[in-house]
Amino acid sequence: MDWQRNITEEERRKFRDLRRQSIFCLPDLVPVYFLDDIIVLIYLNVDCLKSEYWMVIVIYSMPYFVNKQDSRFAFIVEVCFYFIKSYLNNLIMKILVIGGTGLVGKGVSKKLESMGNEVIIGASSSGINILTGEGLTQALTGTEVVIDLSNSQSPDDQIALDFFRTGSKNLIGAEKLAHIKHHLVLSIVGTDRAQHIGYLQAKKYQEDAVIESGIPYTVIRSTQFHEHVSTIIAVQGEGRNVHVSTIDYQPIALQDVVDYVVMFALEQPKNKIVEIAGPDCGLMNNFVENYLKVKGEDKVVVSNQDDKYMFYSMPKSGLVPSGDFYPGKIRFDDWIKNS
Repeated sequence: MDWQRNITEEERRKFRDLRRQSIFCLPDLVPVYFLDDIIVLIYLNVDCLKSEYWMVIVIYSMPYFVNKQDSRFAFIVEVCFYFIKSYLNNLIMKILVIGGTGLVGKGVSKKLESMGNEVIIGASSSGINILTGEGLTQALTGTEVVIDLSNSQSPDDQIALDFFRTGSKNLIGAEKLAHIKHHLVLSIVGTDRAQHIGYLQAKKYQEDAVIESGIPYTVIRSTQFHEHVSTIIAVQGEGRNVHVSTIDYQPIALQDVVDYVVMFALEQPKNKIVEIAGPDCGLMNNFVENYLKVKGEDKVVVSNQDDKYMFYSMPKSGLVPSGDFYPGKIRFDDWIKNS
């Protein structure tokens, strides 16, 4: 047997290419054990840890390594699985998802659980209430990450402000006592540019509360969801006519939002605001018109230049990112066809 074969640059390139295929991966493919000049490399794709994760263990000189009775082979395998087990134990976390029964929360909780994490659903139905503080101490015991997807039951200015003030105070206070390592909150693109809207004032308070808390954090501002187009039609419709402004619009699919929330939650805290948006940017009236056309609905878009969204005045580009953003993968046209 040839125990002395060197690793070629082509082999290294293949591993680098393989590594890029996963959102979640090891920082680098690193040698974990040397034995008779055989380098054992472990690559883990942990995008779906428990249910679908796969690993590649490459032993250079494997083409010549046919004797499975060889004690060195058994020893190498044992070492490999030791590193795998240690790595997975570090990845699996206890995560509290506030609003885990909501539109985004259900998807986030399901994906995190499929990856092997212990997920606590933060909802009144599970005995956890951020407005009263009920259940927070127990839920946060041993928890490393808190994902705040909470939302006011009403967009009314004062109701929303009271909700986010009280909820943030109780949640952040309990997190400090529990020494939470990462607090992630989902917010809205344009929050800081439309502070004349009471609900966005409340969201800004929620953002500022965690930013100023001293807890490591990530604030994700998302554009409106693809799925929200039906609400636009319902709220801004009048008979067969749907009144829609020619305001800039860049919606993102719910699934993309779920994926980004999970990705950022499992990464190190950014300690800043990041923005996510869909891959397509255009005028809101065109998005709504395209949706109605594909769905065959008997409605007509009546465009205007009022720069309004849900009857609220907005800066023309107030609903799209103002700078760098993380793009979603699902295009609006593809989402319509599959929805």
